[in-house]
Amino acid sequence: MRAGCHAPKFFLAMTADLCYYFATCITNPNRRCTMRIRTFLLAALMIFSLAACSNVKDMKFTDANKEEVIDKVLKSGDLTDPERQSLVIAIGQAQAAGRSLTGKSVGEILAEAKAVKK
Repeated sequence: MRAGCHAPKFFLAMTADLCYYFATCITNPNRRCTMRIRTFLLAALMIFSLAACSNVKDMKFTDANKEEVIDKVLKSGDLTDPERQSLVIAIGQAQAAGRSLTGKSVGEILAEAKAVKK
C-alpha cells in the first residue's frame, strides 16, 4: 500500500484482480478479449485506483456541499485528531467572521489555520 493511501482492502484486491486479468488479456494471444472488454478493464482499473486513494484534504468547499464535506472529513481517517480540531475551529471562526470558505480545499484551510497558530 502506498504512503497516504487509506484504501479499503476490497478496493485493493479488486484492483489487483483487474490488473492481473488485464495483463493476461493483453499478453496471452490464446485468450480472446474484445476491444470492448479491454476498454472496460482499463476504465475500471483507473476508477478503482482513483477512488481507493482519494484524500479528504483535496475536497473543496462549495455552498451546496459544505455540510457534506464536513461530515466526510470528520468520519474519515485521513486527518489526525489535532487536524480535525483545527479544521473545526477554523470553520467556526470563518463563519463567525462572515468569511466564505467557497472554493477552498480542506488542505488549504488547514494550512491557513497552522499559519495563524504560529
